[in-house]
Amino acid sequence: MLNIEDENNVKNYIDEVLSFNNTICKQAKLFISSNDVSYNMELPVLGNIDRTFTPRDGGKIKKEITNSKGVSPVKDMSHWLAHYLYKKIIELDVICIFDDVMGTEGDLVGFEKTSFINKHEEMVHIACKKNISSKNELMKLIFASKVSWHFVCVIAYTDKGFTTPEYYETDSLKVKEVVIGACDGEAFIVVKKLYEK
Repeated sequence: MLNIEDENNVKNYIDEVLSFNNTICKQAKLFISSNDVSYNMELPVLGNIDRTFTPRDGGKIKKEITNSKGVSPVKDMSHWLAHYLYKKIIELDVICIFDDVMGTEGDLVGFEKTSFINKHEEMVHIACKKNISSKNELMKLIFASKVSWHFVCVIAYTDKGFTTPEYYETDSLKVKEVVIGACDGEAFIVVKKLYEK
């Protein structure tokens, strides 16, 4: 059985990830601080390993698998995330907003449908029913915005749908969940309102 260590360690880790003073991190922090939330860490399938993992356990998951089963590498959880997000987009008509802390204007090539540089010079990717038609398109956004030390995706409802690049900064955005990268990109923490499915 896999457990998140203790909740305070998870909260401290999330605070560190969200310490960037940018729009998406601010939205995520506001959601977490304004609601009773639950934390669920999604990890690769690890066979019979029975131990507790912390969000800072990067590289250790791969080592655990190699030691216990003699196999490697770890399955990339980005495929799990693409499936998870795509299902939410299709079934709940939400938007997914990805923070690309390393992105620059030159990185927009090939992402014109989903991505932009906002007024604060932050690169942002947005996925919704209007601009994403497959999990593969979501995978490209995940890989574009995921670095080992920072991944943030805000899942939100909107009153009017995604209409302009600035829209995601408004009060009309109703955050439903936040996904944070963990274990040096080997896992994800899903933060949602307590008792919400």
